[in-house]
Amino acid sequence: MKKRNILAFAVAFALLLGFSSCKDTDDPDPQEGPVTLVFDHVWGIDSNPFDLNVELVHPKTKDTMTFTKIKYYISNIQLQNADGNWWVEDESYHLIELGLTNEIKLSKVPSGDYKAIRFTHGVDSLRNVSGAQEGALAVTNNMFWSWNNGYIMLKAE
Repeated sequence: MKKRNILAFAVAFALLLGFSSCKDTDDPDPQEGPVTLVFDHVWGIDSNPFDLNVELVHPKTKDTMTFTKIKYYISNIQLQNADGNWWVEDESYHLIELGLTNEIKLSKVPSGDYKAIRFTHGVDSLRNVSGAQEGALAVTNNMFWSWNNGYIMLKAE
């Protein structure tokens, strides 16, 4: 009976020691943090979900289409806070590829209430004519015209 009490005490002590040595790393009032933007893709006036490899009907012509690939750039993301000031993301170039990603993760966004967002579909003209680059703008993403030194803003197959 004594051995059980000693074992129970040892387990309880170990758990207590383990919990007391854990540090809460979440700041209750962080100065900045991550923000995730989620893009929902819809089709037609009824806003039906837009998916790859699904037959879609054009709302006016009634032609049918099936997309196997959709890729496009979102750049120059800005968020407006409640005071009207704009936070601008540095190096703001993101590639959205349906079936793989529909999210953009922003880091180090100042904490606060935001009331508006603005961004560019595609790549701005200055970066578009600056040749092949890195990250989302890397040539390996197959979104760069090799014959014309510029980016493909939207690829639909």
